[in-house]
Amino acid sequence: MREWGLLESSSTDVLLLQELEDDFIDLQPPNSVYSLVARSGQCAVLLHDHGNFSLSSAENLPIDGLTGCPEAPTATLAVGPATVTVSSVHVAASLSTSMSEWYRQAAVSFESQFGGSDLIVLGGDYNHNVSLPSDLPPTWRIAAPTTPLSNGTSQHQDDWMGSFDTFFFKGPSSPTSCSARLDGFMPKAVAGYVQGGSLVRHAQFEVSSDVRTLYYEEWEVPNSDPTEEPMSDHLFVEAKFGCDAL
Repeated sequence: MREWGLLESSSTDVLLLQELEDDFIDLQPPNSVYSLVARSGQCAVLLHDHGNFSLSSAENLPIDGLTGCPEAPTATLAVGPATVTVSSVHVAASLSTSMSEWYRQAAVSFESQFGGSDLIVLGGDYNHNVSLPSDLPPTWRIAAPTTPLSNGTSQHQDDWMGSFDTFFFKGPSSPTSCSARLDGFMPKAVAGYVQGGSLVRHAQFEVSSDVRTLYYEEWEVPNSDPTEEPMSDHLFVEAKFGCDAL
């Protein structure tokens, strides 16, 4: 319910979720402001009932290289005269191709199916560092969050930061902003704690003496707790797309 509390406090028009537990939707409060419009396994698309968009259609699109969701839940939305296609993806850590090739194949699939949309957005957990994207398909871009954590949204098990949760999109302009909310960030290596069966002696993260505040170098990450084992570090990553066509 703590996760639902965070979602319900958001005014975001569209939520693209990954790694959902089986009963997550069942725990949705009865007065929720979000409606589930597409879901495949652990991935889902939710639409704000009082937001700026209305649902035109929804489907699950076959995409290679996903994990936790057999297909990519996808919704086409209307906002005024424009259309926006959004999809939630969770890319596998091990791919049979390069990440650049995955981007290309995904772009081809979505453009062939939704080429008439003014904006196409794939949001999710990419399981690959995209802080410095390269070899993107023409007209496609990545909206990587800018955060105090070295432009990263995740800590790798080997104690380095990277941008893993982000947005891959095709539209008439770049996002006006893309920033990460770090509430509840759970790192994978905290100095002074046993994680993965070994004592972490040196790490970028450390805790205060009362074990209530987590620090990353000079930056404070509030409302976080160390753990004895590596845990999920999914973030609430928010993007605002400023497109002339919309």
